[in-house]
Parts: sequence; C-alpha cells; structure tokens
Amino acid sequence: MSAQSQVNPFCMTCHEKAKLLKLDDHKDFFKDPQPGETCNNCHGEKHRLAVRTRIWDKTTGKLLKDDGVRMMLKDSPATEGAAQKSK
Repeated sequence: MSAQSQVNPFCMTCHEKAKLLKLDDHKDFFKDPQPGETCNNCHGEKHRLAVRTRIWDKTTGKLLKDDGVRMMLKDSPATEGAAQKSK
C-alpha cells in the first residue's frame, strides 16, 4: 500500500530502530542497506492481507478502486483467508 521509499519510515513508527539494532539479524540491514531493500523483504507476510479489495496510489495515498467489500466483517474473503492460515 505504500511507496517503497515510505515502507521503512512507516515501520519505524511502531518498531524502534534502537531496539532493532540490538538484534543480530537486523544490524546489517541498517549498516549496509541494499537498493530496494525494505522491512517487507523479511516481514511482509505478517502484515500482508490475504485478499486486497482496495487499490491505493502508493505515492499520494489516494483510494483508486474499492470493490465495496468490508474486510472487517467476520465472513469477508480477507478474514476467511486469514482464518485458514492460522489453522
């Protein structure tokens, strides 16, 4: 949903860089980041939706397309996929 350049700064709003630097598997990421490398390379699955029902402009954040499906409903396609993954 976000432009690549916005991914890491957004992640840092919840995950403190100082704490991540204490983890061995994150030291190289901050010391020598590779072009195009983001937190999503390793952690994308945790925050990825099973089904996307909306399309956003990644730069402006403007909603481009919405199929009207409410993803927080218990029986929506997105929650059904998430329930199956957790089994």
